Amino acid sequence: MEDETKRPHQKSVGFFLQSNAESDSTSRTCHAQAMLKIINYGDDEKSFSRRISHLFFHKENDWGFSNFMAWSEVTDPEKGFIEDDKADAPDEVAWDSKKQTGYVGLKNHRATCYINSLLQTFFFTNQLRKAVYMMQTEGGDSSKSLTKSFGWEILDSFMQHDAQQLCGVLLDNVEKKVKGTCVEGKMVSYIQHKEVDYRSDRREDYYDIQLSIEGKKNIFESFVDYMAEEQKLGNMAHRKQRKVKFLTSPPVLHLQLMRFMYDPQTNQNIKINDRCEFPKQLPFDEFLKKTDPKDPANYILHAVLVHSRDNHGRHYVVYLNPKGDGKWCKFDDDVVSRCTKKEVIEHNYGGHDDNLSVPHCTNAYVLAYIRESKLIGGTTLRREKDQGSEGSPSLYASAGSLRGPVLWPPGK
Repeated sequence: MEDETKRPHQKSVGFFLQSNAESDSTSRTCHAQAMLKIINYGDDEKSFSRRISHLFFHKENDWGFSNFMAWSEVTDPEKGFIEDDKADAPDEVAWDSKKQTGYVGLKNHRATCYINSLLQTFFFTNQLRKAVYMMQTEGGDSSKSLTKSFGWEILDSFMQHDAQQLCGVLLDNVEKKVKGTCVEGKMVSYIQHKEVDYRSDRREDYYDIQLSIEGKKNIFESFVDYMAEEQKLGNMAHRKQRKVKFLTSPPVLHLQLMRFMYDPQTNQNIKINDRCEFPKQLPFDEFLKKTDPKDPANYILHAVLVHSRDNHGRHYVVYLNPKGDGKWCKFDDDVVSRCTKKEVIEHNYGGHDDNLSVPHCTNAYVLAYIRESKLIGGTTLRREKDQGSEGSPSLYASAGSLRGPVLWPPGK
């Protein structure tokens, strides 16, 4: 709280809220709503307060009022704002995620932000959530059985891992334990021998698609590159070409943007912060070998998992549209806040800052799209009758509901 701020004919108290003032990071953002308050010692109901709402980032890390309250009001002993020649303001920051957004976050237990972001993504993908609840575990009173069912040892949960690797592990193990989930698609790889009249093909399932983004303007260019013919050189692979085609696309499409490349000189993975745009709506028919006019493969953006990395370490958050109604939320471990579509999409393309000409080290890393024809209301997927196990509530919104996902357990 500043001592004084001059104003024509009247002194005023200035009051500002500063976000993470000690950090030099250029990637951190925080959207906050706060109440700035000067306490009235005589009667708390007479305390003076004003509210703010602001997106804090490295260029604007403080916000408030230069003329918060008249200096004469604060210093008048009869008003009750002064005690022992001091005025006081609460310095506690409390954020009730459920009150502000209707959702709750997950605590970070020693570098588990990558797990938290993926679990939130899976939870708000209704059919995936149901598949997890259907998995057989050794007991329901410990997270150990859950992590084991995902294929992870207990110590792996508390180490900083790559979110893309974990996503692959989770999707693969969920599909193995609960057949026919919403993430499986089919593709075919063709290998054409140039020296002989022979072509081989291999059909396989896929649960996600890994797209190269280096030098690509958008993910459409990444798809073209992924499917394009490539010349194979070497002894056994001499004069061969490979081409990929998608036979089917799943109800939920996971795209992994390959932002890390191995650098042999440093023997480390370096991050690629190139700008790569992605759409809110993704038409996928042009990438399919055969299309269905009655069921076009049009996808709606559901989740954007973001990776941040600078000199201060790395961090994961996820932006989700829980109800499919265009109202986005940022899930940052145990803090959940509302955000704009621009914050979700345009702010996570990557690239360079227009003013500072430095790479954006905060950018999209995993994208989740839901097929439009599989939506009933919100992010509910069309499926057989939605019914939880006996004695438990439904794990989905009902077929005629527009409320989106049903939180588990209800009332908490």
